[in-house]
Amino acid sequence: MISEVLILDEADRLLDLGFDKSLTTILSYLPKQRRTGLFSATQTKEIEMLIRAGLRNPVIVSVKEKNSNRLAAGEEALSTPLTLCNHYMMCEADAKLATLLGFVRAHGSKKYMLFLSTCACVEYFTVVLKALLKNLAVFGIHGKMKNKRSQIFDSFRAVESGLLLL
Repeated sequence: MISEVLILDEADRLLDLGFDKSLTTILSYLPKQRRTGLFSATQTKEIEMLIRAGLRNPVIVSVKEKNSNRLAAGEEALSTPLTLCNHYMMCEADAKLATLLGFVRAHGSKKYMLFLSTCACVEYFTVVLKALLKNLAVFGIHGKMKNKRSQIFDSFRAVESGLLLL
């Protein structure tokens, strides 16, 4: 089974630059059964028109404290939790593990999601962090685990505190 995916980042800028006809043409050539990620810093009428023209069963995720977007019938809206905190750190490659351990230990028993660049990194850090963080549930998910991903994610959701490597 082949999964078709279309990602449009900075969709508002694409429309501002006059690519609306090009986007409509591209959408007309793509398979109807596909996943589409449309990312935009602003919610404009043009974006709403693109959503209606090119997306089936859209889910809108609003990154605001209160979702003020008006939804059409049948649309679903989600918003990020008010308590969600995003962190990033820059460090030398040889300091990654120590930096991560220090961060987790300093912030206590919470839930963490760590995004890594490869499946091999997910596997490696899952094994290492399970050994080093005995008091924290550590889970790893990557693209080569198709049959186990949902089960592992559900396990992460069920724990009070834990680390999910993606």
